[in-house]
Amino acid sequence: MFTLSALVGVGDEWQVLSDDWQNMLAEENCRLRQEGRRTLSRYHASECNALDNEFEGWNKQEQIAFTVKMLELIKQYPMKTIAYTVNLDALSNAIPDDADLLATAYSLCTNFLVYGIGKWLLAKHADPATRITLIHDRCDYDWVILQQFNNLLRDDSFSARDFFTTIAPMCWKDCVPLQPADLMAYENMKDAERRPKNGKIRRTLELILGVGDMGALTKIIGSEAMIPMGPLLKAVAISRNAASMQMPKSTAPEYDKFNKAMDAILRADPAKVKAEVNAEIQASTKQRLAKGQRKRGRRSKSPSDAHASGDMD
Repeated sequence: MFTLSALVGVGDEWQVLSDDWQNMLAEENCRLRQEGRRTLSRYHASECNALDNEFEGWNKQEQIAFTVKMLELIKQYPMKTIAYTVNLDALSNAIPDDADLLATAYSLCTNFLVYGIGKWLLAKHADPATRITLIHDRCDYDWVILQQFNNLLRDDSFSARDFFTTIAPMCWKDCVPLQPADLMAYENMKDAERRPKNGKIRRTLELILGVGDMGALTKIIGSEAMIPMGPLLKAVAISRNAASMQMPKSTAPEYDKFNKAMDAILRADPAKVKAEVNAEIQASTKQRLAKGQRKRGRRSKSPSDAHASGDMD
């Protein structure tokens, strides 16, 4: 399963949520320090649920209590969660053989997510002056997300396009709300895995969606949806070749070479460096003068020069 999810809220609310979220983490870290345990730099959904990395050593009861605490915090804010989950096995069978699966999943779900947010705004008769700025967690597929966002905003048939201003990647360190958004994305993904089996919504998701102003639009795109989506899948499919060209390549080796060269220059004796530069300039000047003399000597003996002189006489 692959889930792309968004938390939609009013601008002023994000700063208050960010402050409350950081205070919650600070309280949790205070408890962990008192117990002589590793503190948390942030909340990361997959690590929390797998109880690894910063959550290593936690027990299930602690994990559940922490998750409930986070959900209780989020539901205090009048936000909307919109999520689209695609079955990767079904998608793999429906897209061209040369398509990159994850890039296409990002492409497809970005289309649905932006369209879903726009449709929701139109349905609630949002003020036409409303503007949405989308921030997402930085990843290897930033270019896919931006490409599909721009495609939608260029589409005249997308009646909600004027609501959107931009979409940009950020890091969790610089954008705290990406952490609660990560929690909601994970809960929606786990719900999509579970619901087809027993038809019931995940308990933690029900806890937050059934209270206050929090609302949800969640869709699961399974194998039954692939055939009618044929034309759309062709339009959003990303080839492996395109994906490989866009994948970020490490510049660390080149940076290290440059850094070492600069360190060597900065460590060198300035007088010695100046002397070496002057010597190089003098040697280069002598070499150019010598070449010029050789060229002039050859020119007087060349057939074309002699012929030209004769014509001039």
